[in-house]
Formats: sequence, structure tokens, C-alpha cells
Amino acid sequence: MTKGRDSFDWKSLEQLLGTSLPFIPKGMREQIQSGSWVESYVQDMMKKMMPGAASAEQHSPLEYEEFETHKDLIVKIHIPKSVHPRALRLQIGRGTLRITGLPGDKKQLIHLSTTVDHLHCKATCKNRILLIRMRKETETEVFRDIRIRME
Repeated sequence: MTKGRDSFDWKSLEQLLGTSLPFIPKGMREQIQSGSWVESYVQDMMKKMMPGAASAEQHSPLEYEEFETHKDLIVKIHIPKSVHPRALRLQIGRGTLRITGLPGDKKQLIHLSTTVDHLHCKATCKNRILLIRMRKETETEVFRDIRIRME
């Protein structure tokens, strides 16, 4: 019998130890092998620690994807039919994109993976896809000339 790469051979472990494992109930072995108990445990802990965050995250009105190029950070937002694209307003901070104008006077914050230069951003909407291109903030210190006015 061949085992998948994610399955664990409990019989071999019991043979190695010379005894059965009394502390793991038989029904629990399948859950441990599938890994489903880890996901449910983490979800339960998150609900207990941050009760409002889980529900807000599940009901976010806009689905989005984030991409990076060498110079830019791109956010692609899929606008559902319940949202009117012309009602949307975008605001950018160094690491956060705020979207207002959603139904029910709601807003959505998108925490970006990197800081961006708020002076170099543009957004286009076509076929209910909102594409926001933001120039990444340079990590190196940039020096610019300062003019000295002589009085």
C-alpha cells in the first residue's frame, strides 16, 4: 500500500515504539492526517481573540488582488454589480488604500504589502475592473537640490 506524501503511517510508528498510542483516539487520527483540525482550531482562536475582525473580513464588499512589478504596486479590484463605479472614491496613504462610496455608506481599507509614493498613483476602471497603479517608495534615500534665495 502506497501512502501519499501528506499521510502519516501510524502503524509504523506504533511498531517502532512497541506499543499502540493510547493518547490519540482512532477518530482523531484521520483529522490529524487531513490537517482540518488545525484550520478549525486557528479559526476558533481568531474568533475568540478578535470577534469583530473575522466577520468584517468575511463580508468585505470588494475582492482584490495585489501585484508587484519592479517599480509599481498594482491593486486589481473586481467591482460587483451592487457597487456603482462612479460613486467610488480612493485615498492613499503610505501603506493603506482607502475606498469609500460603497453601498450603505461603507468603506474598505486595503493594507498594502509595501509603502507607496502617494504622489505617483493612477487608477483606471474598465469592464468593472478597477486597476490602481502606485509607484513603490524607494528604499534608498534620495537627495534633491534645495535652491538658496539670496537676499
